[in-house]
Amino acid sequence: MKSLFRGYYKLTSEEINEVWKKGFISLDTNVLFNFYRYSENTRIEIFRVLKTFGNQLWLPYNVAQEFHKGRIEVIAGEVKTYEDAIKNFSELEKSILQNKRSPHLSDSIVEAFKNNFKACVEDLGAKRDFYNKLLHEDAILSEITELFDGKVGKPMNAEEIKLIEKEGEERYKNKVPPGYEDAAKQTNKFGDLFIWKQLIARSKETAQPFIFISDDIKDDWWLRSRGQSISPRPELQQELFEFSGQILILYTSDRFLDRYSESTKGHAKVEEAVIEEVRSVGSLPSKAPENENDRLNRSVYEKIVTLLLSKEFNTFNKFNNTINSQDFKDFTKNAQMVSFFHDYLHAMSQKTELPKIYFSIDSLHDGFNIDNNLNEESKNNSKDNSTNDRNHEENGAADNQDAPSL
Repeated sequence: MKSLFRGYYKLTSEEINEVWKKGFISLDTNVLFNFYRYSENTRIEIFRVLKTFGNQLWLPYNVAQEFHKGRIEVIAGEVKTYEDAIKNFSELEKSILQNKRSPHLSDSIVEAFKNNFKACVEDLGAKRDFYNKLLHEDAILSEITELFDGKVGKPMNAEEIKLIEKEGEERYKNKVPPGYEDAAKQTNKFGDLFIWKQLIARSKETAQPFIFISDDIKDDWWLRSRGQSISPRPELQQELFEFSGQILILYTSDRFLDRYSESTKGHAKVEEAVIEEVRSVGSLPSKAPENENDRLNRSVYEKIVTLLLSKEFNTFNKFNNTINSQDFKDFTKNAQMVSFFHDYLHAMSQKTELPKIYFSIDSLHDGFNIDNNLNEESKNNSKDNSTNDRNHEENGAADNQDAPSL
């Protein structure tokens, strides 16, 4: 029976250890992009960890291709982030120092502010210059190139691409993971499916299980409950098992580092501050670049979040009006935005000043359903479960199982 429904069974601690010891380890494109978003110390630490796996590392060709195509856009985005921060500091300085009306600051405080402000702007400027330099001399690219030298898969030929695209149309129509949430994309809508096909082909060719690290937390990769990522979609595990007889473990970057730290039993442990930064960066959208439809949906998302944060938003009726608006209906057509909004609403619903509303997504067509009839035990469980991913079962393996020994 287990072989018929392999994707629905938890991995045992022995199976997890086996994957860590003998499997290959692959990174998604968004994980490579995030190297440009980490602080220097965190980036150095992650490279240190990955280097310990040596020849276990392997990249699908399409991951490497997407990375090289999108790298400049990601760097340019970081340059703009620091330029915007400098601009915001300048506006703050102007609003404080040019204020001639009460409240007034004492001269000593104003002087201290000027000095601290100058130091902040100089630091931000140095980091902006670092990213500007990467546009011409990319040290991070050099590190990644060295890390995966000789460890990248071969490109697919035209016939293979055509067959996968044809299969993809049928899979997406029936919401077979992965990738169907990218169905509305104008370009590279089968990107996730290409990567998946290359991963399972590698698994069959080498007779190896594998670890796939991805900060893409969409529902077409993850089995999710109340906004939390629990394990790979059972369909993925089942497809892999039927195709190659192998298994996979799916991690976000922070969970991978957590498990690595547990496995070292105190030796070469990753600092919690590093993991927290990785967790924070990984929670942000990291696909690059966005198309016009994505930008439009993000704009609607931001408008709704602004409404949620406003003082006027304090009644159920106003919430009801929001979800029935045309903007909201347009917004729900973008699956990734729906996922972000769902998680945000769930977090907001825990605050006392908001109505006690719990949300679930039945389908993109139905949008959000509101369940006010959960009993107190369910509500408490929801709060407990939403506080930390590390308290969840992940990848089909309970957290209280033995950590993999490397």
